[in-house]
Formats: sequence, structure tokens, C-alpha cells
Amino acid sequence: MKWLASLSKKQTAASFGTCWVRGRLQPGEASYLEDDASNRIPVQTRINAYWPDGSVKWLLYSAVLDKEKGYQVSIWVSPYGPIRLESASCLGRIHPGGE
Repeated sequence: MKWLASLSKKQTAASFGTCWVRGRLQPGEASYLEDDASNRIPVQTRINAYWPDGSVKWLLYSAVLDKEKGYQVSIWVSPYGPIRLESASCLGRIHPGGE
């Protein structure tokens, strides 16, 4: 993997996956990283596998992390439902949920 920006000596590029219990994480729900001070860390995710019910089984993460901090994975569920993206040719419409 080649990162676009250079990293400081305190940072490291990390890619990892987590397995989710069936039904716990739905496509469109947000999973994020938090550091020891409860700060959200920018992360890129990609679903790698689904359970038969359509929920997320494996989620892959990529992030730049501080080597001296601890992190935990959390879920944020919108009260309006999952985010949906519709695409028509080069145009797109984002539905924030609840529609």
C-alpha cells in the first residue's frame, strides 16, 4: 500500500479487518475508530463479506494512527436510518436516511 502523504515518526499506516456478529452492523451504518481520549479518527472502510441476512460480516479499515495511542472500534447508527447513495450516470443523490 502506498500512502499519498508522508507520515511523521509517531504515525503508522494501518490496515486491518474486524468480524461482526450477525445482525449487529448493517450496510450504510457508520463504523469508526476512537483513540484513548474519545477522539474520532478518520478511517476508510470497505465491506469484505456479508452474513446471509445481509448484515456486515467482515469490515476492512485503513487509517493513519499514532503509535503511542490505543484505539477502539465503535458504531454510530443514524436515527434516520442508513445512508443511501443513488447514482445516475455522472450525477448522484445522497439520501441521509428516513426516506
